Amino acid sequence: MTQKADPGAPPRRILLATDLSARCDRALDRAVALAAAWGSELVVVHALDACDGRSAASGERDLPFWQRGPEPARIVTEALQHDLDGAPVPVTAIVEPGDPVELILKTVEDHGCDLIVTAVARDEILGRFLLGATVDKVLRRARVPVLIVRQRPRHPYAGIVVSADVSASSRAALRKTAAFFPRTPFHVFHAYDPPLDGLLSDPEEYRAAFGELASRDLEAFLGAAGIAPGHVVDVLVERGDPAQLIQHYVTAFRADLVVLGTEGRGPLLELLVGSTAKSVLDGLSCDALVVPAAADPA
Repeated sequence: MTQKADPGAPPRRILLATDLSARCDRALDRAVALAAAWGSELVVVHALDACDGRSAASGERDLPFWQRGPEPARIVTEALQHDLDGAPVPVTAIVEPGDPVELILKTVEDHGCDLIVTAVARDEILGRFLLGATVDKVLRRARVPVLIVRQRPRHPYAGIVVSADVSASSRAALRKTAAFFPRTPFHVFHAYDPPLDGLLSDPEEYRAAFGELASRDLEAFLGAAGIAPGHVVDVLVERGDPAQLIQHYVTAFRADLVVLGTEGRGPLLELLVGSTAKSVLDGLSCDALVVPAAADPA
């Protein structure tokens, strides 16, 4: 197994998962741009379908070479070489048959990759981008951050929003953001929903007191996480549904990257697990970096 990067440094190896569709071009361009900026290696992974072994099964080996269909692995490898021609970073291409999720996760471990970059699926009927089954499964199982690319990478990330609560997963998200983008200050956003406020005689006073407590807790949490003040543009603490407020905040600040931690607690627990997470990520118009708690060994 290849040694991984320092948790407090940018990735040394980036895994790009691609199925060679046009929608993966944006992820490829972003992965190359990040690798060039970080001085990282790029590992490109493509999983062949089981039916791509059809030439041997159909007896084509007995035909003259000029009548045989081209080998799928060679076609894919040549397509990747064409797409990555001139890339200013070291590139390793892995083209193997098998389940895409298993191949991605195995390659992460075998090559010591510190970041997975992937694209989204597209629902042609609805005309909107969806996560897709493969990305959804990778998000649930990956122990390294996963970058989901939606936008064309016209420039480095400049508007970064970290959605945080006071959990281990949020600490991992904050630290990875500071490590990946040390020269780009980011916004910190926290949404809270006071429990049982509808049962109180004076809910407004209770909500205000709860909000002040949430702000103090988050400020202390940022300090304990080792996030320097220079890394943070501002901190916004708002009452309401996290799923809705995050999307509004992203739109208002024209963010091009949202960072989310997984395995949180409180409102973010509901936000970042199961079908709710898929709904939130599907609803974002910008790229998303999803950081599991396991990405931060501290």
